[in-house]
Amino acid sequence: MRLHTKNALTWVINRTGCPPGSAFAVCPLLMGYRAPDVLAGSTPGLGESLLDVVYTATAPGAPLPDLLRISSSSFRVPGEEFNRIAFYARGSGPLRLDFGAPEGTPGRVEVTEVGLLDVDRNGAEPPLADSFPVEHINLFRVGR
Repeated sequence: MRLHTKNALTWVINRTGCPPGSAFAVCPLLMGYRAPDVLAGSTPGLGESLLDVVYTATAPGAPLPDLLRISSSSFRVPGEEFNRIAFYARGSGPLRLDFGAPEGTPGRVEVTEVGLLDVDRNGAEPPLADSFPVEHINLFRVGR
């Protein structure tokens, strides 16, 4: 299954700056603005992304499963496997003060996340210590 977005609202948070137990909605922004800020007139960060999921369905032509459900081996039905998930994104937008640049400085973000999940296909957990062995998150200033 593939989902490709274009012109998507893009923002980057500092996850280490999140209050303990908090949702992402209150984490400090490094680039871009959240939807309520954009609706109030702030300049959005925009980007494109590709979500690529490889899974085994229970039967040919079966409806698409809930990805959150099949991502946990505890909630899969017999015959389902969640093999791989990959997310690639890139976007541009205004950097924020928490990034360390003047507010509104042009910025760019590139993200690659690849997860190998039930790679042994025997119902056991993956043999890897880290199910996401490929990870790249790069946020940088554009221009001078």
